[in-house]
Amino acid sequence: MASVNKELLVGRLGKDPEIRYTGKGTAVGSFSLATDDGFGDRKKTNWHNITVWGKTAENCKEYLKKGKQVAIDGYLTYEQYEDSNGNKRYATKVVANNVTFLFPKEEKSESNPTPEEGSEPEEGSEPEGDNEDDLF
Repeated sequence: MASVNKELLVGRLGKDPEIRYTGKGTAVGSFSLATDDGFGDRKKTNWHNITVWGKTAENCKEYLKKGKQVAIDGYLTYEQYEDSNGNKRYATKVVANNVTFLFPKEEKSESNPTPEEGSEPEEGSEPEGDNEDDLF
């Protein structure tokens, strides 16, 4: 019998991503993700521990911050470890195969401002799309 281990989550980061590197130099990132179930008085927040690898981890560290919304496509893992008191502990994590950023690109910096709507083009410049060379 075949089995499927697939997780698809959409939520907001609970903290900024943390990144570390393996002995071979592979990036490993982690962050928490909050998802909500229900509504009104029955609304419940679930927290998920997310692990990302390689370039995806580096991109998450660079572009994601606490509160940003993302979609995670990955699989569920369970880990068992011993704490400092010798007690067995268990952790559930989602290993992300793909992270989709669900927020707009950041505004351009002040050194490269975007033209305001309705502003007039500079004298001598042609409006975009009105140049015959651009038609073909």
